[in-house]
Amino acid sequence: MANVQAQMLKLFERPYDPMNLRRSDVPTGSAGTVGTRFGGATVPSLSDADKNQLGKALSVPRGSVFSFFIRSHREAAKDLCAFLMKSTNASELMQSAAKVREEVNQSLYNYALSFTILHKQDLRNVRLPAVVEVFPHKFIPQEELTKMQIEVNRTPSTATTPLVIEHGADFANTTLKPEHRVSYWREDYGINSHHWHWHLVYPAGMNVNRDRKGELFYYMHQQMVARYDMERLSVNLKRVEKLENWREPIPDGYFSKLTVNNSGRPWGIRQDGTFLKDLRRNDAGIDFLDISDMELWRSRLMDAIHQGYMLNPNGERIQLSDNVTTGKRGIDILGDAFEADDRLSPHYLFYGDLHNMGHVMLSFCHDFDNAHREEMGVMGDSATALRDPVFYRWHKFVDDVFQEYKLTQPPYTMEDLTLPGVVLDKVGVVRDNQLNTLTTG
Repeated sequence: MANVQAQMLKLFERPYDPMNLRRSDVPTGSAGTVGTRFGGATVPSLSDADKNQLGKALSVPRGSVFSFFIRSHREAAKDLCAFLMKSTNASELMQSAAKVREEVNQSLYNYALSFTILHKQDLRNVRLPAVVEVFPHKFIPQEELTKMQIEVNRTPSTATTPLVIEHGADFANTTLKPEHRVSYWREDYGINSHHWHWHLVYPAGMNVNRDRKGELFYYMHQQMVARYDMERLSVNLKRVEKLENWREPIPDGYFSKLTVNNSGRPWGIRQDGTFLKDLRRNDAGIDFLDISDMELWRSRLMDAIHQGYMLNPNGERIQLSDNVTTGKRGIDILGDAFEADDRLSPHYLFYGDLHNMGHVMLSFCHDFDNAHREEMGVMGDSATALRDPVFYRWHKFVDDVFQEYKLTQPPYTMEDLTLPGVVLDKVGVVRDNQLNTLTTG
């Protein structure tokens, strides 16, 4: 397993470099040929038959932003994951991954390979690299990465002392705006990596129907917003306000100072007071979307909550209730429709794609019609979305919709909250078979 772990990690390294880039820890092949990151002298190539199996996986251009919030990108990910999941063992998976690595979008490749490793039983012990290790430019400004590379080039290969490049939380803003007081939390590597990983474990549209997936979509994001509110209160800011009027300007802009990839192309920025606009970005694989479409989806979800049921494509009612003994609970069904998972939603075309397209519309509000050929903003990538203050305003709105549903449900009873026959006798901490004793002054 240790060898499998090492080989898998090499497939994630430096995603923008070719696979045949020489590594010092990979032996050269016969006749002095270059040892590759794949571990041998040559990298397997993608045949025409392989390309036919990839489906839409080649539709996302290399070097561009891969956004799991965009349905066409999710479909590309689904096809690439299906190709990799056909592998019957670790060796086959490494062969398949090496074939597609230089053919598909780099972020899409990383997502699909990570998804495959997570969902293959025989690879459950393989440790995935943190997304910050694979794509540091999504967390660290390019100028700091350049400094790091310069220092590495100056350092002898035999050196063992870690190199440290100081990088503060003040690189993206000043103290002039109150919202910047909590930038330390929004731009934390750990919380952004967690968000990316959560959407990898509980993805929409990938035929993953984990227990309580819809409810956990609400719960996890609600917990992040609750913690964000606590951080705000601790620095004398009010709790975050929900983004519910999509025709008013967004007061706070965001300038990430980060790059989409190692080419130096920056993420899109949002000026203070930017309005949402009807989206016209088919260059990014997005169908035209109007604000009125979003408002209609919201209205239909709210109607379903207050009526107590949703409709499927046949017009049949699906009850929204948590008091069920079989089937899905209502909060799960609502979560599947809101996120939205087009394969689990009761009626995807009717209830829409509100959560995901909210992210996309916010990420393109600075260039909604591609007039300036700007990249999307950080709200379009699950690895960077939490950096933007508007993420929390958007998810406060999402939370309030779920809270509206919870108000329609009866309160918990004692039977719901107790475990008959279970008695808590005592609580303690045991270490080395010895009970710890707490002594206070």
